[in-house]
Amino acid sequence: MRFGIFTPDDLPLHSQWLHAFAEGLQLRGVNYQINSLEEGYRPCDVVVTFGIPKLRTPRGRAIQHVLRKHKDCSAAAKNIVIELGFVHRDRYFMVGWGGLNGRADFRNDGCSSDRWNQLGVEPAPWRVTGDHIVLCGQVPWDASVQHRNHAQWCRETAIELRKYSDRPIVFRPHPLQPDAIDMAGTPVQVSNKASLREDLDNAWAVVTFNSNAGVEATLAGIPAFVADRGAMGYKILNRNLALIESPNLPDRTQWLYDLAYTQWTLDELARGETIDHLFLQGAPLTVRLRCGIRQFASRTQAAVRKSKRRALSSLGGKRAA
Repeated sequence: MRFGIFTPDDLPLHSQWLHAFAEGLQLRGVNYQINSLEEGYRPCDVVVTFGIPKLRTPRGRAIQHVLRKHKDCSAAAKNIVIELGFVHRDRYFMVGWGGLNGRADFRNDGCSSDRWNQLGVEPAPWRVTGDHIVLCGQVPWDASVQHRNHAQWCRETAIELRKYSDRPIVFRPHPLQPDAIDMAGTPVQVSNKASLREDLDNAWAVVTFNSNAGVEATLAGIPAFVADRGAMGYKILNRNLALIESPNLPDRTQWLYDLAYTQWTLDELARGETIDHLFLQGAPLTVRLRCGIRQFASRTQAAVRKSKRRALSSLGGKRAA
């Protein structure tokens, strides 16, 4: 199996992370090829990109072209996405199969606490007091919201919130595009605070389509409401705005453990630790790649059965009582 790593020519940070991923593959003895994203698709079994298709930018359209060609070549086409992480975002980046954020498969159900403990983050207790509701806007043409009219969602959500709460609604525009969404005619106060942390001060709840504000609010102990399965925490966080005055306060423990296995440092990528995690454990990576995920699982089960038969045979064919 060959990995195709598609690096942009003009974004050094993206190329740095993609090359670190390649170093990890090399350490594990996996076949790979580094390609220029701008030069288009080259046949491979797994495409690796930084980010997903983003129709507004040339780079995003180039990724779209590569992934379309990849799917045209194989019905079983696989891809891995690297992007910004969710906690300590200055040094951790997400790496997952097939999508961005909550749409990716991180192979992280039921993970242990070790990586979360290494992050050194202590979530605040759930807050049961507060004044205002923070409604977070995103960049309307960002890849994570391009499947929805995001400005329309923000306006409709503000009006919907007013049906269920009399609390002040503070609209926080995305700091990169503060004027991108016109909230005139909606029951909101537009924030002029420099940081999300300031808007979270004394907040009752946070509402977001799928931004990382949901993660930050949850870590701060503020109930979060999300609207799209691309949101991290979509499975455990609130989704029904009718519950804005009595939000669910879920147990975050396992979710946090699993979250820590969605993101990796540059060194972890280069050491192959991310690669090890993204595939099933218990056999050399080259074997897993050659067999494929499902085939490997079935062969492993067959090997276990065969081992048990040999053990029974050595005992004279008798089962232990």
